[in-house]
Amino acid sequence: MVGLPTTCASIDLNQGCSGYVYGLSVADGLIASGNFKNVVLVTADVYSKRIHSSDKGNISIFGDAATATLISNEGIYKVGKFTLGTDGSGAENIIIKNSGVRHKQTQNDNDLDNFLQMKGNKVFQFIMKYIPPVIHKNLEENNLNLENVDLFVFHQANTHILSKLHQEMEIPSDKFVLEMENYGNTVSSTIPIALKAHLQKHPEKPNEVIQLAGFGVGYSWGATCIFKQ
Repeated sequence: MVGLPTTCASIDLNQGCSGYVYGLSVADGLIASGNFKNVVLVTADVYSKRIHSSDKGNISIFGDAATATLISNEGIYKVGKFTLGTDGSGAENIIIKNSGVRHKQTQNDNDLDNFLQMKGNKVFQFIMKYIPPVIHKNLEENNLNLENVDLFVFHQANTHILSKLHQEMEIPSDKFVLEMENYGNTVSSTIPIALKAHLQKHPEKPNEVIQLAGFGVGYSWGATCIFKQ
């Protein structure tokens, strides 16, 4: 227990691998409203419980993690404009069918509909089609271009996807964060984990500009830029 008072409001968001950027947009909006001074954005996904033991592909990709980020009007980074989107036509390609919403979870451990199912090729096609334009659009909305950004921290889906995005967008290697070796795909926690790990190794720069981007289940996606004050 963290000892928060009962006057502390709470909101539960379920947006998978886009969750950090979506959560950041909500937190930033609450601060901007003037009704809140501090918002703690907590990410927590335990996918080990949602992957069948026979699913060697997903077992090798995902990890369990939780993070906490304090958003405040006195923070050292200013949050820029957000670019968000969804396309429900891809829902079946990353799904737990018996999630307790439309279909109840059964008690049969061999029922694969109780576990994560992902069509990797379909997801890859979605990412390569949607995400590069989203990145560029978000940069434009923040009056930036690729050269103005010091660091790109994308959802750490897997090394293959990140490498392809890196190549497709021609982002310099020293600006592109890849932090998966010790963590895997931790869903909504990948962006804050990767950002923290990188900043621990590399000192923050004055007036640093960092772009964050999440994408995945839904389909859904989100991007924003943060500016060092």
